[in-house]
This record gives sequence, structure tokens and C-alpha cells, in this order.
Amino acid sequence: MKVLLTGATGFLGKYVLNLLLADPRVTQVVIPTRVRRTHPNEKVTIVQLDLTDIAQVEAFEFDGDAVIHLAGLYDFSRTMPDNYSQNVVNMLNMIALLERLNQTKRVPVYYASSYSVGLGYGKVLDESPLERVPPKQSQYAFTKAIAEKLLTDSFVPAFVFRLGILVGSETDGEILKTDGPYEFLKQLILISKLPGSRHLRRIPIPSDRKGLLPLVPVNQAAEVFHQALFHPELQTEWQKIFGVYNTDSLGIAEFCEIAVPRFLKNARPHFIEKLPSLQIPLLALPAVNLIKSRLLRFGALQRNVEAFRFALDPVKLSNGSFVRYFGKKRISNFRDYQEVFFRGFSDYLLDQVDEEARAAGKIQAQGKRP
Repeated sequence: MKVLLTGATGFLGKYVLNLLLADPRVTQVVIPTRVRRTHPNEKVTIVQLDLTDIAQVEAFEFDGDAVIHLAGLYDFSRTMPDNYSQNVVNMLNMIALLERLNQTKRVPVYYASSYSVGLGYGKVLDESPLERVPPKQSQYAFTKAIAEKLLTDSFVPAFVFRLGILVGSETDGEILKTDGPYEFLKQLILISKLPGSRHLRRIPIPSDRKGLLPLVPVNQAAEVFHQALFHPELQTEWQKIFGVYNTDSLGIAEFCEIAVPRFLKNARPHFIEKLPSLQIPLLALPAVNLIKSRLLRFGALQRNVEAFRFALDPVKLSNGSFVRYFGKKRISNFRDYQEVFFRGFSDYLLDQVDEEARAAGKIQAQGKRP
């Protein structure tokens, strides 16, 4: 099997690529990138291709059997044009490519969508095509929903995987950056370093405590994409939507009640479930002294505002089709790997400190040169 894999350099993409390369049934993995790269594995073919450029996509030739489309933008601090380009334009061009490929043979696409497409849905998000999209203020969710709807409204063979929140592998907890729940943990650390933090008893959390927090270990999400490529039942399907998460795993309240005491020994979360949107930026930065906090940078503020929109309007989830096709235990319960989760976060912070120390040492050494 020859597979076109987009987003191969991302958090999820690296895991998917390793699984494909280890599988003898996969003979070639074609990876499009904007910049020239190389890869040591002979199965990998790297092509310089910008998926947001329709001229480049129209000129691209692929004689493979399947497409795994992971490329997209997941960064709450980026602008709407950035989100639209990387999530929507990217998808429009991918559909054009798939329509051309499917003129001669069936070439299905396996697409990484997000559970956030159900933000503001007002009912349980089941595994059916979207009837509406989230509000524009939630730029990531809005553009991912449009991209998904473009795909499900097309006539190409497509399998949509609405991923929960990706976290480190349940075996080692390794992460590449801090976003999602890790950003919340960073805030707790910053608060813990403030004078008088040991006297804090309550940390305001703008969230509906009844909401789900669908954490998904990245290695398990990768295994789903790998398994889907060869799933016998999907070989005869044309389109299908799957919710990739464990609906029994964790609630927002439980996660906060586990996390807050780990960093602020005497504090407990205080949930504020009704909150005007204009007040979100203040409570999204639950530090005692906001003016001196490093979190007051715009990027961090934007990330937290959008994250807490998710928490204030949590998505109700079901995933019966995913369970039937891939098994109920495919996505682990957070309680089974929570210590690995926190250890992975701590290891990441230690690595960051080491990198900063090395960089500082290098600059200091350079400064001593004549």
C-alpha cells in the first residue's frame, strides 16, 4: 500500500509515520512539506508541496492507495486568516486532489477532525454530519467544522475522526509543546511561585463542572489511523464519522480536582459556571497579580480565552460507531495513566530548563570571544 501522509512532522503525525514505516504492508509513504526535507527511511518519499496553494496541488501526481490527512493548524493564538488558510483552504485543495485521484480508482482519505466542531451545538454530538458550525469567535473550532463539512458534503470516500484532546503517550507521557490541559498546569505553576500562594484556598475555574474532558493519548490516536487503513469493514464503506475519545474517561471537574492540589497543596478548584464572555479573559488568568504575570502576553491570553470557552460550553459526546468498529478500550481511561501524564509534563519542563541553560551558556561563551 502507498500512503500520502500530510502533517507528518506534527505531534500526531510522527506517531502515525512510525507505525506506517513499521508495517510491511505499507510499501511507500509520501510526505508533502513546504520546505525541503530528507528522511533516512527508504520507504519515505518527501515532496515539496504547499497544500494551501491550488496550483501546486493541481500539479501534484500521486498514484497511491490512501490519504491520511493530519495537516492543519492547532494554535489558539493565531488569527482567523491563519486558521482559515491552514484548515479550510487546505481542505478545499485536498478535496480537489481526491476528486482527481478517485476518477481512476478508489482512494479514501482518513481525516483528523476535532470534537470541538460540536462547540455550541446545544445537543449531544453524535457521529453524523454537522448541522451547524461553532461561533466564529472560536476560530479553531469554527474552521475545523467548515473543513469537516466540506469533506462530508463532497463525493469522495472519506473517514472523519473527531479527535479528543491529544496528550502524551500513555506509556511515557512525552509531549512536544504545552497546550490544552498542559497550559492550565503551567498557570498553576506560575501561581504557585507568587508570594503568598501557599495561603490560597480556592482557584477560580470558569467551567461547567459537568463537562467532559476527552483526553486521548497520542499513540492511541495514531493506532486508530493505522488500524483504519486496513479495517475490513471500512473497505466497502464510502463515508463514516468516528468520535475518537473515551466518554467514560474524565470530567473537567475531576481533572481540576486532581491537578490543582498537585501544584497548590492547600487550594481547591472553585467552578464558575455562569460567566459573561467579557469576563473570560480575567478568569482565564487565575493569578493573584495579573500585571506582573508573564501570562498577560496576548498569545497566552488568547489561548486561555478560547480554551475556557470550551469549558464553559462543554460538548456532550457519544461515539457508538467508534466503539463498534475499534473497541471500547481503544482509548484508555485517564485514571489509568494519570501519573505518566503528569510525569511527561514535568519531564518537558525540565527539558525546557536544560535547553534555556544551554542557550544561555552558548550566548555567554560567544560573548567572551575576542
